[in-house]
Amino acid sequence: MKNSITAKFFLIIVFLFLLNINNSTVIFAQGPIIEVVELEQLNLRNMQPEIMYSQYALLTLGYLPAALNYYLTIGIERPGNGTFSMVIQNMLLPSAEYMAEFQYLSMRISLLQLGVTNGVQLPPGTFLRVYIHMDSSPMLFPSSLNFYREFNPLPTYGDDDSEGIDSPVPSEEPMITQNTPGEDFTAVSKLNYRGCRVPNVDLDDSAYPDNETYAGDKNACGPASAANSMAWLLDVYKSDLHLEMSVRDILTELSGYMKRERNSGVTLNQFIQGKLDFIKAKKLPIKVKFQSADTTGNIFSSDGSTYAENKNGTNKYPTWDWIKAELDSGEDVEAHYYWWDGEKWRGHAVVLTGYDETSGGKKTLKYKHDRKQGASGGLQQEPANILVDDYGRLVFYNNGHRKYIRHVVSESPGDPYTPVEMSYFSAKIISNKVELVWKTITETNNRGFGIEKSTDKISFNTIGFVNGKGTSSNPQIYNYTDINISGSKVFYYRLKQVDFDGTFEYSQSIEVRNNLPGEYNLLQNFPNPFNPTTTINFSLPVKSFVTLKVYNAIGNEIAVLVNEEKPAGFHEVVFNAFGISNGVYYYRLQTGDYSVIKKMILLK
Repeated sequence: MKNSITAKFFLIIVFLFLLNINNSTVIFAQGPIIEVVELEQLNLRNMQPEIMYSQYALLTLGYLPAALNYYLTIGIERPGNGTFSMVIQNMLLPSAEYMAEFQYLSMRISLLQLGVTNGVQLPPGTFLRVYIHMDSSPMLFPSSLNFYREFNPLPTYGDDDSEGIDSPVPSEEPMITQNTPGEDFTAVSKLNYRGCRVPNVDLDDSAYPDNETYAGDKNACGPASAANSMAWLLDVYKSDLHLEMSVRDILTELSGYMKRERNSGVTLNQFIQGKLDFIKAKKLPIKVKFQSADTTGNIFSSDGSTYAENKNGTNKYPTWDWIKAELDSGEDVEAHYYWWDGEKWRGHAVVLTGYDETSGGKKTLKYKHDRKQGASGGLQQEPANILVDDYGRLVFYNNGHRKYIRHVVSESPGDPYTPVEMSYFSAKIISNKVELVWKTITETNNRGFGIEKSTDKISFNTIGFVNGKGTSSNPQIYNYTDINISGSKVFYYRLKQVDFDGTFEYSQSIEVRNNLPGEYNLLQNFPNPFNPTTTINFSLPVKSFVTLKVYNAIGNEIAVLVNEEKPAGFHEVVFNAFGISNGVYYYRLQTGDYSVIKKMILLK
């Protein structure tokens, strides 16, 4: 009864206000240009058993954004059986401020209220009426219709077979049972939208099948979503990132780096590790982050030299706030969502194109993907309403079988994360020794640092080792002292950072200029004459055993000032002649084959 009244309400408004509106495209006075494109009843081939002619359809429409945000409500009537369904209510169409180009959105809708159940085909040529209402603010119930279009969409029929993420889901993973929340009629208070600027590579296994060098387009949603987001990042940050490759070529290479088997999906580890290896191979300054229900630590590149940083914190599942923050910060973001097919969990990867959130808490994500990987033509951008269930999972609740987000991966320009993120590494000579000091920002599985030294910047020798802090998110300061700085005018130092699993990475080398004396030398004491103390300076070009003794005029030993090994460098000794009578004295420096004597006068 309610559906019939609703349908009549729409019809009355239509004939009163918009009897002569064009039937294909309408330009609102100040709103977007709207065009309904297609209604496609879906075959759910990603369920067990497969559902041919399901109760779900894909309604695709295009619009040219207006100067303001608009809210879209869509109702569909099936006059043949007197049924009506409000399929979309108060969906935000972002303004031209976010994206001024023509946009397409594909919305999964239920045909149940139109008399279509699973296994029942919507007959070809079915006569439908579509009602579209738009306003600059959300409405509890449309009070007027800006646009009415009656059209016969000649329903088409298509497959929804998208999957391609193989990360296993634990057997104890709870089913999705959360109730759908009630309608929220508050206005959007936060949003971010990048829409059609994000590319969407067309997966077509008939054109790109598996072969000896490529695993094929079937189940390639992992590398496809990564390629889409990578291409967007390269486009937006042209001044920082330089790589001339098509999205298709990026997809093909990423598939190889992810080590896909033929016609197979990828695990989260394959997905991230392949992305890290691609970034390193292309020498791109890109850092990778993620949240995951499966992994508590970081994920490393295949050679261990870089890693993707785990941002889970205390959360088991990816969070709404983190996704928003990444999109707001200009990151490219991919999400991996899962659904129960009746027998097992299946996964699919998509690239996010935006979000919006109302003041009442209603959450919506928009994403791009290819739902039909076996042939061309499955590209779409979809909105998905999100609820946070009792387990903390982000659940899609408005587009067919329920799904939840298990992994989120993001990238942005910046130096890739390395197992130890170094803040600085410095060296200076202090008292004939080289003091090395370095600081880390974060450490992951850090066993420690080998200290390596060279005189030609080519051949390095290990001179010491300093233990690391393992895994730490706090800054750490380290130091090492090299006391052997003779034999060269210049030295080079570098750090060999070693993980507990044996992987290692070298720091940049730093140069130290050695100002050590080039020869042995004994200087005249000062002051001279003196009373009762004087300073004697001498220099050593290399580490040496040194004796420095004082004699009287007839050759008797008066004092031993030095009798030990000394490092190369400049040295000084103070001679105190308290208790010794006036006169001429001699001091002698001897080291190895070098010996020299000088005269001094004590005058009291």
